[in-house]
Amino acid sequence: MFVENDNVVFFKFDGIAGGQFSKGADKYAGEVDSLIKLILNIRRRGKGNIVWINLTIGTWPSPYWLIYGDSIWKDGYDLGLAGWGNRRDMHITERDASVYQNVVLRGQLMPIANLMLHGIVQSRANEAGYLLQDTISDLTSFKTEVYTYFFSGVGLQELYIQPEELTKKHWGIIADGVRFHRKFQSILRHVQWIGGDPERGQLYGWATSNTTDGLFGMRNPGMASRKTRTTLRHLWGVSGNSTWRLTPLFDTPQLPSQYTTVSLDDEISLSAASLSFVSFHAVKIVDY
Repeated sequence: MFVENDNVVFFKFDGIAGGQFSKGADKYAGEVDSLIKLILNIRRRGKGNIVWINLTIGTWPSPYWLIYGDSIWKDGYDLGLAGWGNRRDMHITERDASVYQNVVLRGQLMPIANLMLHGIVQSRANEAGYLLQDTISDLTSFKTEVYTYFFSGVGLQELYIQPEELTKKHWGIIADGVRFHRKFQSILRHVQWIGGDPERGQLYGWATSNTTDGLFGMRNPGMASRKTRTTLRHLWGVSGNSTWRLTPLFDTPQLPSQYTTVSLDDEISLSAASLSFVSFHAVKIVDY
């Protein structure tokens, strides 16, 4: 009825199987089978319309969910605090640490772009109000939340906001993130995790590429500046030989001249200030 008569194209199923931190269907296998039948019925009734199915608490990081649904929950809590910085910085670290611990380490074949990460938070209500407190007006950490959110390739994009708590600058930052995602959505859907554990203060981020374009970005969740050396081949895991031109994205400082044009195997030195996010767009110049 919702699909045929009201053209509803988004469904969220919450509280599946064993609930939070499930490792499989176990004794709820019959319930999961019934849910799959329901999803197939919804898609059949959609008559060709694009219907997004979001499967949340109770899923586990298996790509086989994507045969039926479009996104699954990252697992963990909606909002939380971990690491260093102000409360929004800590919220970002907890969000990404839960992805690392619950998905990257447990299910490496699960596409990161098909995760539900909760969403961009800008509110004084209830849990969000307690979480953010006086950081709600801080634009620097808000930029980091928005830019890392879209850079992670997330296909299910949500705003948990009170409009009165957003200024023109806040909306502009969100618009920048949306435009970035739309421009690069064809390669962001294949984004991979790079780096280590956010909760331990290790550099981490995301990388992806195709035959003409590439992206990579890293966040420093700690209080001290960090440096790392890497190559495009290591970041993307690609074969062949080619030369690429690198340009910074968002607020990222320009790279030193020796790193603006590099081959897949040229070592690149990257620096990230405390609690910052640095990101780059790469365009292929030539194959050889």
